[in-house]
Amino acid sequence: MSTTVISAGGPALLETPRYVLGEGPAFDAATGRLSWIDIEEGLVLAAPFSHVGLGPIRTLELGGVVGCALPLSGGRFLVALESWIGVLHPSGRIEKSTPLGPAGSRFNDGKIDPQGRLVVGTLRRWSVAEDQRLIRLESDGSIAVLDDDLHQSNGLGWSPDGSVFYNADTHLGRIYRRSYVDGVAGRRSTFADLDGVPDGLTVDTDGNLWITIFDRERVDCYAPDGTRQAHRTVELPGYHPASVEFAGPRRDRLVVTSGYPRLDGGADSALRTELDGGLLTVEVGATGVAPTSWAEIPLP
Repeated sequence: MSTTVISAGGPALLETPRYVLGEGPAFDAATGRLSWIDIEEGLVLAAPFSHVGLGPIRTLELGGVVGCALPLSGGRFLVALESWIGVLHPSGRIEKSTPLGPAGSRFNDGKIDPQGRLVVGTLRRWSVAEDQRLIRLESDGSIAVLDDDLHQSNGLGWSPDGSVFYNADTHLGRIYRRSYVDGVAGRRSTFADLDGVPDGLTVDTDGNLWITIFDRERVDCYAPDGTRQAHRTVELPGYHPASVEFAGPRRDRLVVTSGYPRLDGGADSALRTELDGGLLTVEVGATGVAPTSWAEIPLP
């Protein structure tokens, strides 16, 4: 596949197929590969990524929705499926946990915490509920419930030193923060109420949060004190940005996935744009925090 050269300044569109709902970008420095997912089509995608663009894309089809896919060694991925956590092998084989998600809900965004544990949230597929969970897979295989009163659990991130944890509740338009010193989750508080619908988020090495504002067609930047840095806004007209992550050898390229979910009754057809489903990248004068690897344990 040919590539679109990444240029300094404004966002550049990488040459990929148009996906239904692109989500969960992740960069694996060990292999130089960028991965992302199409939630609705149940696809896990990966390709070499550098300052010149994107290489050939490899696609794994899961046969059902996927909330997140985090790269592991040997070409594997830690995946959150509708109700299960699993390990996806390059052959397409999936090792699944027992069902872990609430009935009627599916897993959504997930990331590895600074201690090497998976943290992943849920949302109700066709409606909004007030009982959605944010759970953590502990090092002994047990499940810790961090929240059980979210509406739509979404983007996750940690401060550069790992002492603060952030998570989004999309329906409320809110980002929460809590102490996370030595991996102990403290009581949550409101970090920011946003002008728009927050989806995915990531944190740079200065502690700033980069948050996709799904309905406003932009990525916002918030300082660690909760102040919006309006001059650092990334405008993405014609796209519904769904998730965001820093990628590349120096983690200085902000990668943004986009798309629109399928809605019950087909109402999404009137809301989806012709550009939705693309993968974009932009230089924002920041670098991302390197993710922690999963401390592998048997699945519950």
